[in-house]
Amino acid sequence: MIRGLPVLTLLATAAAISGVIAMGIPLQPGWPGNPRLLFHCRPYGPVFGKPVVVRLKANLAGTVLDAEYERDRLGNTRLELRDPSRTAASFALLELAAENADRWVFYDQRTILVRRWPGPPPHEQPWSFGPFAPRWTDRHARVANHDARQVILRAPGDAAPAGECWISEELMLVLRERAAGPDGAPQEWEATSIELRDPGKDLAAVPEGFVVIDPQGRP
Repeated sequence: MIRGLPVLTLLATAAAISGVIAMGIPLQPGWPGNPRLLFHCRPYGPVFGKPVVVRLKANLAGTVLDAEYERDRLGNTRLELRDPSRTAASFALLELAAENADRWVFYDQRTILVRRWPGPPPHEQPWSFGPFAPRWTDRHARVANHDARQVILRAPGDAAPAGECWISEELMLVLRERAAGPDGAPQEWEATSIELRDPGKDLAAVPEGFVVIDPQGRP
């Protein structure tokens, strides 16, 4: 059991990913079939030259978590999740711009799951919304002292809203999101503080001695 995490949601997502990559089928970020953790709405590729450190509050399938999202000038990102009662993170998701890869770090299991892909498919829009169809509105709100624009999310073929996200186009950052996860469970999160600075550390760093599952890795 992974302590301090909504294990059903997280492990179901990780199991789905590991099962697919074990068959040699790469999942690319931004593709509709790509399971995501927290960020359904996001920039369609690495964001360069806009470093940030963001504190978030998340609710994944009824479990409240603290989160920290960091992005450096090179476009690498790191998302860490922890139970509010713990000081150490239980899980981290690292996305590496230069390698076209991400790493799922399970601290309690001392395991790292690696995904790789050849590169994103051609696209024209700067934003990706996962499996949802977006509708940009003219509604704005202040989130963590920054302006954010509302985007209504709809499932394909469904006229009813399936969720929403609030985007800072200036920061190239989603500040609030409410939608269903890959397993249909509700997910909500919101930025509580934003620092416009470099994280000051290597976001790709992982602990030594962990078991690495990397089916697409080079020998």
